[in-house]
Amino acid sequence: MNDEAIQEIRSVRRGISKEFGHNPQKYIDYLKNQNVKYSRQIELYRKLCEHRAELPKLKSAAKNYSEPNHALHRTAGAGLFSEVVR
Repeated sequence: MNDEAIQEIRSVRRGISKEFGHNPQKYIDYLKNQNVKYSRQIELYRKLCEHRAELPKLKSAAKNYSEPNHALHRTAGAGLFSEVVR
């Protein structure tokens, strides 16, 4: 890491420390509150990460998918629809 990057990291750390009155417990409490506030988003992200490995398989399956030939099935739902309408 270069000196400029290290200086930027230290500057951000000093800013965070100053924002919370140089009190680590206040910062920890803030982070815990954020976990509660955004718990739904955190859970969704965890689920996304769990299923990320499946994504290439889904993309491959979608690429090979072709629309069904509805002309061959034109009356398949007609009886059901007419029963619902009556």
